[in-house]
Formats: sequence, structure tokens, C-alpha cells
Amino acid sequence: MPKIMHIITRLDMGGSAQNTLLTCRELAMGYETLLVHGLGRESGMT
Repeated sequence: MPKIMHIITRLDMGGSAQNTLLTCRELAMGYETLLVHGLGRESGMT
């Protein structure tokens, strides 16, 4: 089975995190998936 690793800086439940989770869920139907993420802390960019 092909493998896919998806990397996201923060899994903070914003739009990009939701998109990542949905993508990983759908890909899991045909691929071995691994989600790697950093801590969900506040960004220093606010």
C-alpha cells in the first residue's frame, strides 16, 4: 500500500487544520497515512 505523510505546523482546528484532517481521512481509504503536527499553541505572528 502506498504511504503518504502529511505535515502541518499546528493542528489548531483552524481552516487549514480541518482541511488536513479531512484530506487524511479520505486518503486513508487507499493509502497508509501519517499525520505529523506541531503543538497547537498560539502563533507568534498575531
